[in-house]
Amino acid sequence: MIPVCIFVFMHRIRNSFGVAIAAMIVVTGCGASSDADTSAEWVTIDGVEFPTILAQAPPDVVEIYVFAAKHPEVLEYMPCYPHISAYDCFVDAIDRTGPVPRVELDLMGFG
Repeated sequence: MIPVCIFVFMHRIRNSFGVAIAAMIVVTGCGASSDADTSAEWVTIDGVEFPTILAQAPPDVVEIYVFAAKHPEVLEYMPCYPHISAYDCFVDAIDRTGPVPRVELDLMGFG
């Protein structure tokens, strides 16, 4: 069932960037799930704050986390077990009360 859902999702995204992002979600989004340490120090990447653990990840993993934080409207339509959507594989919460959004990670995307 999941391959059919992924096909439908990728069919809706017609440019090559969208297909590349969807492929990275499938490859990196189905790993072991655990939550990030909320007491971590923060690093700003592309205008969004993340725990410093993300800065140590491979560039493609960083790219998908940044994409997930900035474009939840895309990932919310891609299903993922045990989550509601693929967005939940990467983002636990976003705190928008400060001058820069601060993302609490779900480490499932680390693979």
